[in-house]
Amino acid sequence: MRSDRRRLLYLSHIDWAWIKQRPQFVAEGLAESFDVEVAYRRLWRRSELVDDASTLVTHPIWRLPYRRFPTSAAISRELERRRIEWLAGRHRPDLVWLTYPSFRDSLPNWLQRGSPIIYDCMDEATAFAFPHERQRVAESELKLLREAALVLCSSDRLAEDLRARGAPEDRLRVVRNAFAGAILPSAQPRARSSGSDRLRAGYAGTIARWLDVPALLAALEALPGLEIHLVGPVESDVELPRHPRLMHRRPVPHGEVARLAREWDVLLLPFQRSGLIDRVDPVKLYEYLNFDRPIIAIEYPEISRFEPFVDFYSVPDELIERLRSQLDKPHRKYTADQRLLFLAENGWSTRSREIEAAIQLLL
Repeated sequence: MRSDRRRLLYLSHIDWAWIKQRPQFVAEGLAESFDVEVAYRRLWRRSELVDDASTLVTHPIWRLPYRRFPTSAAISRELERRRIEWLAGRHRPDLVWLTYPSFRDSLPNWLQRGSPIIYDCMDEATAFAFPHERQRVAESELKLLREAALVLCSSDRLAEDLRARGAPEDRLRVVRNAFAGAILPSAQPRARSSGSDRLRAGYAGTIARWLDVPALLAALEALPGLEIHLVGPVESDVELPRHPRLMHRRPVPHGEVARLAREWDVLLLPFQRSGLIDRVDPVKLYEYLNFDRPIIAIEYPEISRFEPFVDFYSVPDELIERLRSQLDKPHRKYTADQRLLFLAENGWSTRSREIEAAIQLLL
């Protein structure tokens, strides 16, 4: 039996068992008002995934491995096109949600003509494409910007890029990232034995080429009292170096991250600056504030609004000094009231209301 609610087909380029981030949180929020079915690109490599329970109806999109080769990529596109056509024919959506521009070429013509398309741009899309696919992805995005009924993006810098590529101002909205779940109670600093217990610095998220591993190693060498914990999936093109005080743990369910963070003394956002990173509004910063720990992060313009909460650094020597300061005298930059006010305005429930208000203008 069909629901009376409007039906939404949600196409995600991120495997649904990858660590929870914007696509999963947005889909869960939309499910409060829409009949949502999710189709996601399934990864072959399952060892880095985590079983986060979801009440949404999800469908894997199977693709061939080795898509860095053009033939494999072409066959995968055809498999995706057929899968989406079957799902769309069965679900008959009133709206279609795309998290990546190349989905646009997999939509059947009847669906493109009959259902408003919403494009949620969470990153610089071409940065995640294989070299032989970048031109195709860029062309798909240009078409999508002209055709989509609504274009969302997660940062001001991305919005500037999309405007420059032709996104109409009246159909473009910035909807930033947020934190999930309830606001956690304020946390006391972890008790440390003077002179014997190390400073535990933690990072929770994808371990990819944008993580500044050399800066982390430099901090470990400069500060014998430092211990760095990394939690999250390691992308296939990254090899973590061995170091006795650099610990890595495989992904854990999203609800478990808060418990781990309370065991750390300081939370890190140790990215390498790049065109990709400069366009990112990190979910981690919102969640770090909810975990109520001191935060140290690389500085770039898109996240300058976090200045009241974050100790920024620009070069590895500054990262070392920020960590040394926490070693000598643990401190938070923000007050309890500042934290609560920020969190009250920046949950995914708030973002869901922003998105639904924009969608209502289409219906």
